Order: sequence, then structure tokens, then C-alpha cells
Amino acid sequence: MKARFAALAFAVAALTACAHAGSGGDAPRQALPGQATALARGDSLVLPDGARLRFAAVSADSRCPPKLQCVWAGDAVLAFEFTAADGARTALSFNTVSDPRRSAGAWTIEVQGLDFADPPNATLKIDAK
Repeated sequence: MKARFAALAFAVAALTACAHAGSGGDAPRQALPGQATALARGDSLVLPDGARLRFAAVSADSRCPPKLQCVWAGDAVLAFEFTAADGARTALSFNTVSDPRRSAGAWTIEVQGLDFADPPNATLKIDAK
């Protein structure tokens, strides 16, 4: 009986955790400058000055998939939307190889990686200028 109760309690806790771990549509997370942060497409970060950064899309992806040998490693182009604290919006585009860093407002944003999940998650590092 105790084993069944423990298994049931574990299952309820696991399902509750999964329900809160969704992406896209959840409240934006606070960005921690200097720390790497993973974002799923559609997710947003709130920066310390009230600005927001939303991962809009992967607009191009020619990267070599895992476990394949390619002549060229490839790259990807990621689209973000930056909304300054005053509400002004700016589209940002990053190339994972040739142009992974951009400035927006008081911030420098760097794409550090893009995983191969479906859809892929971007890893960013945000620092004050």
C-alpha cells in the first residue's frame, strides 16, 4: 500500500512539474546578465532595465546534423525581436557562425548555440554594454 501511494505521489509531482515547464505563452523569465540562458522559439526574456527579447524563429538552418560527416559544418540564422523599455521594437538577426553578436539598447546579445531539438532552442548570453 505504501509503495502504491509513493508511486502515485511521484507521478502527480512529475505531471505537475511538466505542466509548469512549458514554453511559448508562459510569462517571460528574467534575464541574468553574464549567464547563458536557453530559449525556445516564442519564449521571451525580460532584461533588468525592462526591455524584452523574444526568440521569433530560425529563418535558415544549414547545419550538419549530429552523427553525420559533412564537408561544411553549416550555420543558422536566428530572428529575435527586441522591445526596449520605452516600447520601441527592433528586429534582430544573428548568424551562428559569421555574426553571432549584436547590440540592442543597453545590451550586447550573443548567440552561443542552437541545439538540434525540434524546434531548436537557442542559448544566449546577454551582457550590459
